[in-house]
Amino acid sequence: PETYECLDPTDFGLKRYIHIAHELTGWNAIKDRAEQLNLELNDAQIKELTEYIKNFASVKKCNLSDVDNILINHGEYLDRQLK
Repeated sequence: PETYECLDPTDFGLKRYIHIAHELTGWNAIKDRAEQLNLELNDAQIKELTEYIKNFASVKKCNLSDVDNILINHGEYLDRQLK
């Protein structure tokens, strides 16, 4: 994110916020969020969940709690992908 920011949010006492609950999100953003939630997921799982989140966001407006729910309950969502 720093590469496209003209101002550092911490200079103003703010935290960086990256909106990840949309169909254009990347797997590195999802991976970062999974790490924030202390979830141990490998890259393949993160990439599968990213695709699920992108598909979900393309048909329904979602928010960070939706993404968190998908990540926390990742086993359930990954099982759906396999069926």
